Amino acid sequence: MRHHIARTACTAAMLGCALVACSDRPSTVEPRATVPALQQSGPPTPVEPGQFEDEIGSEICGFPFLVGPTGKEKVLELPGGRTILIKPAGKVTLTNGNTGTTVTVNVTGPIQFNPLPDGGTEVVFLGHNIVGNPEAGFLVLLIGRFDFTSDAEGGIVQDLEGNGQRIDLCALLS
Repeated sequence: MRHHIARTACTAAMLGCALVACSDRPSTVEPRATVPALQQSGPPTPVEPGQFEDEIGSEICGFPFLVGPTGKEKVLELPGGRTILIKPAGKVTLTNGNTGTTVTVNVTGPIQFNPLPDGGTEVVFLGHNIVGNPEAGFLVLLIGRFDFTSDAEGGIVQDLEGNGQRIDLCALLS
């Protein structure tokens, strides 16, 4: 499964994407109904290894942004319509295609999708996750607990906020 930073309905406002979505499937920050339904039982599925250029990461950073994921992932459906994406042993090697500068980051943090009564979704990033937004021009490694809330159409109701570190990946690779 190739990972990429996918444009979603959530890009209409502040937060747009997370580096955990399949390249040929909807982004995992889309409302719950569009999260890929993987089998509930059994172990997490290995991600498809290999390196590829991420179009949106390249747009945000202004240089060819290469991504090489490793690890496993699994979507867990919970009571009340909640969903959690887990990524055991998840790592991503990021490369500046112009300079060859490379960094490997841990992306093992779970991502929770909590449906709201108004049809919106609260998205909670725990631990280590990569999040970006082309409209706001940021691509960061989050370490800690961060969240945002979208409405039923994917517009941002509450911008990304939380406690922990935000590491600018474009600056890190420049």
